[in-house]
Amino acid sequence: MKKGIKYTGILLFIIGILYFLYLFNWKGTIEKEIHYIPFTYVGPVLIYFDQKDGMQKERINGARLYRISSAGVLKTKFKANDGWIPNDSIIQLFYVDSLNNVVGRIPYSHLLTYDTIRTKNYIGATQQVYHSSTINNESIVYLKYMVDTLNTIFEKYPNFNSGGPGIGLKDLK
Repeated sequence: MKKGIKYTGILLFIIGILYFLYLFNWKGTIEKEIHYIPFTYVGPVLIYFDQKDGMQKERINGARLYRISSAGVLKTKFKANDGWIPNDSIIQLFYVDSLNNVVGRIPYSHLLTYDTIRTKNYIGATQQVYHSSTINNESIVYLKYMVDTLNTIFEKYPNFNSGGPGIGLKDLK
């Protein structure tokens, strides 16, 4: 009888662990993203998801394409793209000119190291963070990140902490 209880307990424990792992990873890997940001834009970027009046879904080589306005805002029909980010190249940010020609890549803060930053005036983007709000009884999910120089981010946002893997902006002061 005690052996049966012991094996039942072990089986339930294993099922519990497997269920936890399933819940933890249920979203899987995010889709690739490409963000087009108007050349010389600096400031906060906000992407509002699942918007009825949002931009139509657009893709480049299978990756989601987000065309950020000159005000730093995009309303899109895409649903939020949350989940696991397996590598640094799955999300790419680019400066584009008025004809949408890529003129430069914008690195994330977690890609930056002391070797890639010569001064704090180097343009970079902070780690992306999802938020949600309720407006007029409607849930809104949005993504927010900053595109700016490190000096400006430190000056305007003294408590800023990028979090995430690798070196954070707080480490670069």
